[in-house]
Amino acid sequence: MKKMTGVLSIILLFAFSGIFAQVDLFDSLSPDARKVLADSWLDTGKTFQNLKKLKDAKACFEYANDAYPMGASATEARQVLQDSFRIRLSFETNKQFDFYVKRAKVQTNEQFRLNNYLMAAELKADKDVFYQAAVSAYGQNEKDLAKTLLQKAFAAGLDKASISEELKSLGL
Repeated sequence: MKKMTGVLSIILLFAFSGIFAQVDLFDSLSPDARKVLADSWLDTGKTFQNLKKLKDAKACFEYANDAYPMGASATEARQVLQDSFRIRLSFETNKQFDFYVKRAKVQTNEQFRLNNYLMAAELKADKDVFYQAAVSAYGQNEKDLAKTLLQKAFAAGLDKASISEELKSLGL
């Protein structure tokens, strides 16, 4: 079964690699989906490394890091890259947070914007990020998620008087 999972991961890797040239796949994925993808790329990288296909292994480890850089798979991928390929990638929470916020602000696709704000929110409990994520979720008609994010924004210090009329309709 494990061998089959590795083969499936390799197939998915090649399928997704063609997409990267056309659209940034990561923007289209939720944080949970990115975690799963990072796990798969880490496993696929290990498979390639065992097969001595080092160029492919290196790419997979880099993808694992990029997919969900704050996760355990990315941490392991960075360590393998350092130990096996002499590549040092660092993870700095504040820089990564700023990256996701800036990325969210330039998105024209509401779902992509939401996904980037959710990634930023996983790094730091920021009232403005929670609020912007709530606005995006509301725009995607994900009212339960919008309500949850708005509650987190209030808990992080957002003033209730500053929210839009649309979000006031959520009843908080």
